[in-house]
Amino acid sequence: MKRYQACVEKFCEVMGPWEQAASSRGDRVQAFMIWAKDCGKSHSWMAGHLSAIGHHAKLLRQEDPTALFTTRAALKGSARVVPKSPEQRAPIDYETLQGMLEALPSVAQSAYEASLFASTFSLAFFGAFRIGELVARSKTETNPRALQMRDVRLTADSVEILLQFSKTDQAGRGRGISVHRLGNDRYCPVALLAAFLASRPHADGLLLIHLDGSPVTKFQTLQTEDKKMVSTKNLVDVGLGISLLLLATLIARIILYSTVTARAQLTQEKLAQLESNLSLAMKYIGCKERTSGTDCGQLFYWACPTDWLPYNGKCYFFSKNKLSWDKSRLHCLTSQADLLIINDRMEQLFISNTTKPDFLWIGLTDRDKEGVWKWVNGLRLQSEAFWDCKQPDNFGNVEDCATLGSIRPPCRGTSSLWNDDYCDNVYKFICEKEAEDRKMDFTP
Repeated sequence: MKRYQACVEKFCEVMGPWEQAASSRGDRVQAFMIWAKDCGKSHSWMAGHLSAIGHHAKLLRQEDPTALFTTRAALKGSARVVPKSPEQRAPIDYETLQGMLEALPSVAQSAYEASLFASTFSLAFFGAFRIGELVARSKTETNPRALQMRDVRLTADSVEILLQFSKTDQAGRGRGISVHRLGNDRYCPVALLAAFLASRPHADGLLLIHLDGSPVTKFQTLQTEDKKMVSTKNLVDVGLGISLLLLATLIARIILYSTVTARAQLTQEKLAQLESNLSLAMKYIGCKERTSGTDCGQLFYWACPTDWLPYNGKCYFFSKNKLSWDKSRLHCLTSQADLLIINDRMEQLFISNTTKPDFLWIGLTDRDKEGVWKWVNGLRLQSEAFWDCKQPDNFGNVEDCATLGSIRPPCRGTSSLWNDDYCDNVYKFICEKEAEDRKMDFTP
C-alpha cells in the first residue's frame, strides 16, 4: 500500500491535486503517461503507477481513469517501444584468443590452471561451444550437464566430442562434434587439450576440473576471462563461444549458395556439408586473419554425391525404398559403398539424430555362426554395441540380420537401437562409403 501511495503522490506531483478537474482525470492520466515516456520511464514503471491510480480511484468510489481503451492501448504499446540496450559484447576473433591465451600465465594461479583454462577457451572458440556447455554451473550442482570425460575422444588429428546437452537441445538427444588440429599452431585446441589431459588427475566425471578434483564453474571461467581481458585490453563475451565474424562468414556462404541456385531451396545434403565444414572454415579464416593466406595450407572438405550426407570423413545414403537385407547390400555395392558399419557411439548418435523412427538395415549379421555378429567388412562386433533391451533374441530361430529400430517402444530412450530380424523382410537401409577430399571453395 505504501508503494501505491507513493505512485499516486507522484501522479499528483506531476499533474496537480487529485481533486482537480475530476471530469478530465482520464486525459490527465494519458498526459502523465506521455510525461513518463519523455522521461524515459519503463513499461513496468508506467504499469505500476496506472495500477495504483486505478486502485486509488476505486477506494474513493470514483470512476477508474485508467480503464479507458486509449489508456490501456497506450500502455500496451509502451511495451513494444522499449529501446534495446546497446550491445556491449564484442566477438572473439583469432587475435583476441591469442592475446587471451598469452595472458594466462600471468593471471592463473599455477601452470595447471593455465593449461586448464587454455584448453577450455581454445576448445570453446574452435568448437563453437558456449562456456556453459563445457563447465559446470556451480560447485554444488549434483547433476551437471557439463562435458564429461567419457564423451571426449582425443586422436592425433582431432578431438571428437559427444555433446549430451546444449541450450538448443534441452531434451538431451546429443550431437557429435569434431574439432580438428591446426597444424603446428601453438593455440591448436587438440594440442592444448592433450597437454591438459597429460596433467589432469586420473578420474572419471567432468572433463574440466581443478587439480583437487573440484569442477570448473561458469563463474570461475568468466572471472578468469575478465582478468585476461584487463591484461589484453579487449572486450570479449566468452559466453558466445565462437567469433561472430567467423560464424557470419559461414552463414553468408549459405545465403550466397541459396541465392545463386535459381531460388531453389538449400538441399539437405549441401546444408549438412556446410555445417560439417564449420570447424575447417574457422581454421582457414583464422589463418587468413593473421597471415596473407600463403601459409594457410590446402583446406579440404568431405565431398559426397547428391543425396548422400557427409559426416566425419564418410558419406551416408538413407534409402527411401524397401528391400531385403541381401538386395539392400547389393544396392550399396553398386554405388561403391556397403551397408552401414557403426564404429562408435558418436556415429550411432549421428545416425539416430538423422533418421526418423523406422526399421533400417545395417551391415551386421550372424549368418555364419549364430550369436557371432560380424560386420560386412568381416570384422567381428567387438566395439560398443547398441542393442535394444533383450536383443538380439533370434526370435523363431530365423533372425540373422540387424536393423535399427524395434517393434516395441525402446527401453533406452531412442528409436534407433539395434534389433535382429529376418533377413528376407523388406526395410529401408543405410549405405556408407568414404568421402572424397576436395579443396575448400569459398565462392558461391
